[in-house]
Amino acid sequence: MLIHFYIKFTSEYGDSLHINFPGGDGDAGLVFPLNYLDESYWSVSIQSAALPDETLLTYSVIFDPMHGSSVEIIHKRKIDIKKVKQDVVEIYDGPLEVERYEKIFSSTPFIEILKNQNKKVKKYSDKTPNTIFKVQVPPMAEGKILCITGSSKKFKKWDEKKPLLLTKNNNTWSIRLNLTKELYPIEYKFGIYDLKHIYPEMKISEIILQKDNIG
Repeated sequence: MLIHFYIKFTSEYGDSLHINFPGGDGDAGLVFPLNYLDESYWSVSIQSAALPDETLLTYSVIFDPMHGSSVEIIHKRKIDIKKVKQDVVEIYDGPLEVERYEKIFSSTPFIEILKNQNKKVKKYSDKTPNTIFKVQVPPMAEGKILCITGSSKKFKKWDEKKPLLLTKNNNTWSIRLNLTKELYPIEYKFGIYDLKHIYPEMKISEIILQKDNIG
């Protein structure tokens, strides 16, 4: 399997990034330099057979500024690709604000206040997905669910009252979609779906992700 990584990060001339796959049993792991793609993205293509674990990707991304010390901008991200059947996979990633506040939102007071507050609603997932979206956000209040809508038929053609609802696992929201029959490019946004309204609306000002081509 060929894996294309696209890391969203804005840098300056002379800076560099690399992606690190930790090994096991004292193994230092593997390090690959990322290539500057454009003003928003860095990229690298890696064969899964070359990685320490072909089914569970675990990686960190390090920013090496031209002046100053190295900084880890993505910490031990984990992506399970065991059930992925495609020969080519694209992974879009980038630094998450939630990591800065992870200790606060994972503390006992926040967990006790917010746990079990979200109502049970029907989430969407295709049985044979070729695209997986994953987003990490801090815990949200009662009745708030992360959702996605967009320009294609699968994404409900920007219908903000009937978006696709993501499934939550800890602080990670995800949805698995099969986009093989969709017309590209696809434009899409994440938002917050509020169940408290009689006619729920999507608040797209909370979280927005827009990209011209995900295929």
